[in-house]
Amino acid sequence: ADYACNDVQGTISRGALTELQYAVRSRILELTLELEKSIPAAAEITFGSPESSNKFNSEKVNQISQQIIYGNVTTISSSGAGSQINVAIGERDNTAFIEYLVNAGISKGDASELADIVAAEEPSSTEEPLGAKAKAWLVKNIRKAADGTWKVGVSVANKVLTEAALKYYGLINRSIICCSL
Repeated sequence: ADYACNDVQGTISRGALTELQYAVRSRILELTLELEKSIPAAAEITFGSPESSNKFNSEKVNQISQQIIYGNVTTISSSGAGSQINVAIGERDNTAFIEYLVNAGISKGDASELADIVAAEEPSSTEEPLGAKAKAWLVKNIRKAADGTWKVGVSVANKVLTEAALKYYGLINRSIICCSL
């Protein structure tokens, strides 16, 4: 009954590694652009004791980095390492779908509009849960993530919308595991 794991091995495909590199680059670029847009003085790096005016900037930088790197984590920021977070969207549950998107930083009007579209069509495939109309809606609205209308970055918005659609259609039934920040 007292067993120990001495070795674990695995391989990462070239495509998965490339996708990982792209995701990291994308989030770093998004973070840099958002910091530059929100806090122009962020380009001036200083060392030493922080001034009282830097307290606001420090909090703003922390908020932006959490939002872009981890997604919208305001509801789980005080949880411990390895906490399990469930995306509670029941199959074909419009209300939960809208609530999840709003909590992720997407405006209620846009979330409701997408919910109506998702309810009216079926997914393209299990890998691509957004149908043609939903994809067209995403193309039309993704600029809201880029210009700050939504409180979520572009790469996170795409992930949030895809995850919500997968849950809505019942194509996945897994929990999101998140670490403490």
